Amino acid sequence: PSPTIMSTTRVTGYRRSVASSIGRGGAASSRSSPSAAAAAAGDAKGLTAALSLRRVRPPRRSARLELRCKPAEEDEKDSFAPPPAEPSIMEPNDDDVLPDSLDDCLARAALASASGLSRGMLRLIVEVFVPELFDPLSGAMMANEGDQMKYWNMTRAYCQRLQSLTEGTVRVVYPDAGVAAMLSSQWGEGNFAFGSLNDRKPFDAEEDDLVVIACPDPQGVDEVIKISRDAEESAIPVVLFNPRLASGDVGIGLAIRRLRRDFLSTFQIIYALRPFDGGAVFKQYPDLWKVFVADPDRQGRFKLIKETINRPGGEVLADIIEEYLDGPKSGEGIAQGAMANPLDEIAKFIRELQRFARSLSQ
Repeated sequence: PSPTIMSTTRVTGYRRSVASSIGRGGAASSRSSPSAAAAAAGDAKGLTAALSLRRVRPPRRSARLELRCKPAEEDEKDSFAPPPAEPSIMEPNDDDVLPDSLDDCLARAALASASGLSRGMLRLIVEVFVPELFDPLSGAMMANEGDQMKYWNMTRAYCQRLQSLTEGTVRVVYPDAGVAAMLSSQWGEGNFAFGSLNDRKPFDAEEDDLVVIACPDPQGVDEVIKISRDAEESAIPVVLFNPRLASGDVGIGLAIRRLRRDFLSTFQIIYALRPFDGGAVFKQYPDLWKVFVADPDRQGRFKLIKETINRPGGEVLADIIEEYLDGPKSGEGIAQGAMANPLDEIAKFIRELQRFARSLSQ
């Protein structure tokens, strides 16, 4: 059975406390359902029948026991009979922690967030980047028409699942009032409220239990900092969903960069999935950061090559992958043809990453 976790939507002075059974599939109510009652009734009938069978007297045995010696063939057959086969147990794989789909990824992110909130965390970060909308060198991309809407739909699915787990009042704050109004018109009333960074009062400290800031960009970093500080004063948790606060713009001074870095360091990355060609960087609280690459021996599976405390990125990630690529060269019996395709993609990514790092240093 899934463990029952008392999840509190506030750390200090919360108005409601709910018991939610948190498992991989989501949250289940603690009240007995009609189907559970029917199952219990069935168990009671089965127990009554078992007891009635125990009261039945066994048939009277004859006074003389019939003794019979088994033929030698039967005795030999029994003595060499193979033992019954044990049921096969599937061994866990390292990549079982990776999601099977985008919907599964958002569900796991909401589950990890609910777990962090139940432990009293006030500042969380969730990063769910899909390959077609994310560049490992420059970050999230909105190159094509409709790409931004895909991120809004991801935010909606995540917040709906998170609200069902916490059962609190969730306020989703979007980058501007126009986006908030458009989405509110399209989606209608749901299980979360709308707000924007431009609002005079982005959230309600008396009514809201959780604030989710959707895809904040560098232009709204000052508003994000202010909302986070105001929410902390009211003990309201804040989740940054797919933040893009870091910027490589030349005009930004060192002091502003340090301010953003120090601000983001106050948040706990609760769930992160960042893909690259031939692999992904993954994090799920409370586990370490994990680096996966395509497994050359199992199609469609990934191999865990490194676990680190800090996020591996830039030259650190390139060194991890390069170390993995150099490993098989000294081994024996490795089929080079089987490794060609996935490793070529990884090697290409390393060259691009190193080229990008050199351009920044210049």
